[in-house]
Amino acid sequence: MSYNSINAERIYNRYCKKYEKRTNNYSKKFLALDIDLFLKSLPGKNILDLGCGPGRDSQIFKNKGFHPLCLDISEGMLDLCRKKSLKTIKMNFENLKLNDKFDGIWSYTSLTTISKELAKTVIQKVRLMLNDNGIFYLGVIEGNFEGWKKPDKKYNLPRYVSRYSFNEILNMCKNFELVYFRKITKEQSERNTYLNFMFKKSRAL
Repeated sequence: MSYNSINAERIYNRYCKKYEKRTNNYSKKFLALDIDLFLKSLPGKNILDLGCGPGRDSQIFKNKGFHPLCLDISEGMLDLCRKKSLKTIKMNFENLKLNDKFDGIWSYTSLTTISKELAKTVIQKVRLMLNDNGIFYLGVIEGNFEGWKKPDKKYNLPRYVSRYSFNEILNMCKNFELVYFRKITKEQSERNTYLNFMFKKSRAL
């Protein structure tokens, strides 16, 4: 059995508050410069936070004067976003479809929770949802594994995970222009090695 959205929704509803507490300082500690670069590169103010979780990053976007829309499969995560006065929409990646266009789309580790096959489809839809010269910021966890991960001390339920290489992401995003890349090592994060990419929707491509 491959990725199952019902299982993912159940996991993140159950663990949303623990996830918020565990990752609360991550953006301030590791992504402050990336966030500033992302926001300065946008052609406008509208941002889609794709797989927003508890709204950690969108809260920063809003505080800096931008207009984020938080999209997630988990009602528990979206409740935490609403408590931060963030605009939300519940949707799973399998049925991702929005009529709106965005100046930036932010996806930090959300594609690591779905199959690689589905992630390719999501990235194609991201390009369609971006305005010209729009920015796609993508953060993934480095590795070569895809499949079900057994319950552990973080999540007492099996969950589907995907890990990526640098070249794998470049290939999946070949219809974008890479404008920025940074690696956060396992030693730095004390968790995983993260590969952070910023792509531009260029008319030339």
